[in-house]
Amino acid sequence: MPDIYEVIKEQRAQLSLRQGRMLDDLKVGYQSALNKLEEESMRILAQESVPSIVRQAQLIALVDDIQQQMAALDIISARRITLEQQRVIVLSSEHVQALIRAYGLLPRVNTVAVARLAAGAVQGAPIQSLLAMYSSDAGEKARQVLVRGAILGDNPLKIAQDLRGAMQTAQYAVERVARTEVLRAYRGAVQERTKEQGFNGVVWVCSANACAYCWSMSGTVYPSEMAMDTHPNCECSWAPNIGPDNAIPDGEDAFAELPDAKQRDILGPTKFNAYKDGRIALSDLAGHAVHPIWGPIGYEKSLAELGLR
Repeated sequence: MPDIYEVIKEQRAQLSLRQGRMLDDLKVGYQSALNKLEEESMRILAQESVPSIVRQAQLIALVDDIQQQMAALDIISARRITLEQQRVIVLSSEHVQALIRAYGLLPRVNTVAVARLAAGAVQGAPIQSLLAMYSSDAGEKARQVLVRGAILGDNPLKIAQDLRGAMQTAQYAVERVARTEVLRAYRGAVQERTKEQGFNGVVWVCSANACAYCWSMSGTVYPSEMAMDTHPNCECSWAPNIGPDNAIPDGEDAFAELPDAKQRDILGPTKFNAYKDGRIALSDLAGHAVHPIWGPIGYEKSLAELGLR
């Protein structure tokens, strides 16, 4: 019988590979838009014989053109992300069955329910609206960089660097939305599949690179109908809750067994010292909030929230 952690490790690797392919697909379009913006802006700025006010107008028109291109990319990206959501929803059935077999139990097969869920509306924030928000913000920052640079006569290399920073912010945001929304769909499907298999909820299993919040939540049992308050980019997994024998230890206990160096890397020096001194417990680091975009989320409390310096 395979070890439950080995099964989870393999499943995470599968998801990571799928996400990598999806992100590579998304990067192509945004990188093309960034390259065009840099090349065209440098060409306009190099026209020293052209009056400054004319160059400013040309730069603004260029940004407008790039924003239109990015709006089209948002639609394409939203479709690609939704496609990946549907794929991982189907994959979730295979994964839940493998986890059940790892416990030495025999899973049920319900392909009709899986197909119905994959074909239905994917839950979560409207993806295209999220992408459009980030693209619009990046476009406005790019506009400010170009106009300010033209007025002040900044070095073109500095303008190019500032432009890249503004546009890469949008690209990173798109990647975060993609990762978060795909994993949100996957975890929701895992909960559904687990419920169909007759289990009472799922158990949180933190990843090897988990933050202090996720370590504090590891081992927590959630009912199948209850959304789990993860955070953007969270890579943790769920396993079926089979009761006292679920083999997933309490996160507090598992964290205590880690080497000091690993604990320090996760907590940072100030929190680590407070943890070792007994001034805080791992559970004290767990914060909960409602994010305007992501909804209910968990987060690691700051030093200020913990009353530490």
